[in-house]
Amino acid sequence: MEGGVRRLILKNCQLDQAGEVSYQALNAITSAMLNVKERDIKVVRPLYSVEVTETETAKFETEISEEDLHATWKLKGEMIHPSAVRSNERG
Repeated sequence: MEGGVRRLILKNCQLDQAGEVSYQALNAITSAMLNVKERDIKVVRPLYSVEVTETETAKFETEISEEDLHATWKLKGEMIHPSAVRSNERG
């Protein structure tokens, strides 16, 4: 009996992709579960309070354990509009 190896490669798996993965060729069927765990993201360096005089520039800096994250800055619970802030991300 001759056959061939079949592969399915799922890159950049996301939480909503967890579930059953199956392969079917005619009446031959096989399946397995894909379990995707949430990343354990940690604050490596926390934000520190800043005091400035009116019209001065305030600078906040933090470091997290992951590089490829979409994150937002908020002021008083409201998302800060990108034009109001200069933000950079360094690895």
